Amino acid sequence: MKINTLNQQKVLPVSLSSLKKIVRATLAFKKVTCREVSVYLVRKETIQQIHRRFFEDPSPTDCISFPCDPPSTPPCLFLGEVFACPEIAVEYAKKHRLDPYLELTLYIVHGLLHLIGFDDKDKKSRLQMQREEKSCLHFLRKNGLLLEVVAKLHDSEKSMILGHLERQGYALPNHADGGLPSRAGEEAGSQEGPKGRFCALKSFATASLT
Repeated sequence: MKINTLNQQKVLPVSLSSLKKIVRATLAFKKVTCREVSVYLVRKETIQQIHRRFFEDPSPTDCISFPCDPPSTPPCLFLGEVFACPEIAVEYAKKHRLDPYLELTLYIVHGLLHLIGFDDKDKKSRLQMQREEKSCLHFLRKNGLLLEVVAKLHDSEKSMILGHLERQGYALPNHADGGLPSRAGEEAGSQEGPKGRFCALKSFATASLT
């Protein structure tokens, strides 16, 4: 499976190799196979532009998904695209004293669940989505795959980043002990975009990453 990733932002250091592991593990956990999927970490202004272009809503949001080929009808050539905003995760984490890396992991999982067919348009579907999120996050935590401070950094650099985040008011719990969130979209409103590969891949959405 080809996993396209891009990290456009600098607010939260993220390892793209760790991001790919999360995508691969989450899809495997849900028994979904495809040839290609894309996950982009974008700036706040970028996700606002995408939100305005495809939903006529200029407000920022945590993640936007563009499903393409349904996984229920193999072969799934292109599953779709997820645009997630680490800056939104950082802002929400600071406000609620949460781990911004765990918050961002939630957004990524939430976006992937949209790609494979889950939605949150009504109370029943939202509850199901939340159950799926928790299940996926528990699986990722059990296998040590939750996002964390970039692994390639030296210990001194990790300590500096962690210290800065804690001084700014973030809670950074041990992933083995802390609770797992399940409310992507409640604060900013995640969105599922129009279906079709070229709706985002060859459009304003991807163009705005440059």
